[in-house]
Amino acid sequence: MHPGVFCKDLQRGIVAESRTRSRRMDARGLAV
Repeated sequence: MHPGVFCKDLQRGIVAESRTRSRRMDARGLAV
């Protein structure tokens, strides 16, 4: 397993949490 995949999965989870927590945060994360 490549570290990139794990990193991507982890980032995806964080983004999903931020999205559910705050829409503004999600938009900012997507922008970044």
